[in-house]
Amino acid sequence: MESAKLRALSSQCLSIKHQANNIIQQQSVADVALVNLSQDMFFEMRRDQLLTMFSSLQSQADALLVSYNHAKTDAQSFGLQLHDITSKKTSPLLRELIAECDKAIGFVGSPLNPDEVDRLDHIRKESSDVCENLDVHFKKNLELAIQHYERGSFLGSALITSRIIAYIFAQIEGENIEAKISFLEKKNLLEKDRGDVKQSMIKANKKVRDFLSHRIDILADPSDASSLLGDCLKILRIYSKLQESGTSAKAH
Repeated sequence: MESAKLRALSSQCLSIKHQANNIIQQQSVADVALVNLSQDMFFEMRRDQLLTMFSSLQSQADALLVSYNHAKTDAQSFGLQLHDITSKKTSPLLRELIAECDKAIGFVGSPLNPDEVDRLDHIRKESSDVCENLDVHFKKNLELAIQHYERGSFLGSALITSRIIAYIFAQIEGENIEAKISFLEKKNLLEKDRGDVKQSMIKANKKVRDFLSHRIDILADPSDASSLLGDCLKILRIYSKLQESGTSAKAH
C-alpha cells in the first residue's frame, strides 16, 4: 500500500510540474503579444483579451497551488518536508511549484516499477526501428505516449496510442476489423496463421473505440496503456509493410 501511495505522490507531482510548465509557456507567449500590440490600432480591444488570458492563467496557477498543498500534506506522511509556496504572481508561483515538485520526485523516485521501466525501454527502442521509414509523426506520437506512461498518466498514454491505431485502421480497406484483417491476408501482409497478431488487432480495435468515443466511463490502468503500446507496435509493423507494398490507402 505504501508503494502505491508513493507512486501516486510521484505521479501527482509530475502532473503539477507538467501543467506548470505549460502555463509558463502560455504566459510567455502572451507577454510577447502584449508588448507587440503597443503599435496596433486595435490595441485596447486586444489588450483586454490578453488581460482576460492572464487572469485565466493566474486562476490555473492558483488551482495548481491547491493541488500542490494536498501533495505537500501527503509528502509529510513519508517524512518529506516541502516548502510553503508564498509567491502570489503567476510566474514566481509556478517556478516555486516546479522546484518543490522536483524535490518530491527526486525523493520518491520514478512512479514505475523496474519491470515497467524495462518494458518501456524495450518499446522505445523497438519504436525507433518500426518507425524508421514512416512519417515522423508516428514516432513523435509514440514517444509522447511513452512519456505520459512514465509520468503515471496512463489515460493520456492510452488516448495518444489509440489515436495512432485509429489512424492506421482508417488507412486499411474494410468496413470492420474482420474485413481489414481479411484484406491484409489477401495482400500477403498478414500471415493467416498469425493468430496472435489478429487477436492484437481485434483487442486493440475494441480498446480504441472505447477510449476514443464509446465509453466515457472507462479509465486506463497501467496494463491498458502498456497493452495498447505493445499492440500498436505490431500494427505499425503491418502498416509499414502496407506502405512498402504501395497499397497504403483505402479504395476511394
